[in-house]
Amino acid sequence: MELDSVLNSYPGGGAPSYHPKMMLKVLIYAYTQKIYSSRMIAKALLEQIPFRWLSGGNCPDFRTINRYRSTRLNGQLKPDYNVQIGTSDQFILGYSIHQKPGDSTLLIPHLEWLKQRFGRIPGAVTADAGYGSEENYAWLDDQGVTGYVKYNNFHWEQKKKQKQNPFRMENLIYDADTDSHQCPAGKDLHFIENRERKSANGYVSERRIYEAEDCVGCTFREQCHKSKYNRRIEIGVKLQEYRQKARDLLLSPVGLERRSRRPVEPEAHFGQIKANRQFRRFLLRGLDKVSVEFGLVAIAHNLMKLWMTVLAGKNLRGLFGSGRLVWAR
Repeated sequence: MELDSVLNSYPGGGAPSYHPKMMLKVLIYAYTQKIYSSRMIAKALLEQIPFRWLSGGNCPDFRTINRYRSTRLNGQLKPDYNVQIGTSDQFILGYSIHQKPGDSTLLIPHLEWLKQRFGRIPGAVTADAGYGSEENYAWLDDQGVTGYVKYNNFHWEQKKKQKQNPFRMENLIYDADTDSHQCPAGKDLHFIENRERKSANGYVSERRIYEAEDCVGCTFREQCHKSKYNRRIEIGVKLQEYRQKARDLLLSPVGLERRSRRPVEPEAHFGQIKANRQFRRFLLRGLDKVSVEFGLVAIAHNLMKLWMTVLAGKNLRGLFGSGRLVWAR
């Protein structure tokens, strides 16, 4: 573990400090034992033999422990902090902390952070519908990453009723020669204009707007749309292309297998951390400090998982060999 930044934060002089390696060992072990409060950690250092052995008999008080965790390593689990994790083989490989409530705009920053931290990004990513935007599909495509990423109506459109619904926008007949769509009543929806949309990250996408000739008196109107005007549809040509590619991947044998693993991978981590390990609050505040605290949680989680893997007699050399990355909030 790289500790140079921690060691260099001690200027020297004054009273002798507790060694930062000892402090870090105590903190990580405390997190594996579901002890997060600095007061309870200080109490354990006085009363519990494993803590006393790790600390070499040192007993820093709760103020020292809290100061080390919040300043040297530089909440509650609430919407102020959005935790993104990447996992493989039930280990947390990377995480990032954000102060944005939605997930859609966080996939790219997180993967770029992974690339900066580890020098590369995974060859394939599995993610839920919260990340299925045109911007994310385009970025994954540019990076050469295979994206098994759902979009918001992926499951809905797989239903037989929707596949056979003639009024659904995707099911309207398209004529490339006239650049128009035909509704079940036989009327054309003609192209009228382009509109641009810009995401929070600055990505610009284009939507083509089509409008029906005349919906007045149409016997299918109630089934077709609810507007009091002529029906309009918005077509994202690039988005449709990316969704078709994602759809093919998600419905492939590999895609089905990866989708089946997702509940076992990232969602299980959050269940383990929140429910079993009872970590439901960040004790620190601010992105940098919260990032450090979740880092302690992730290290403790991985160490416990590694130990259980050893006890189960599994081959450690096979871990992470799949190169899979499963995504979660």
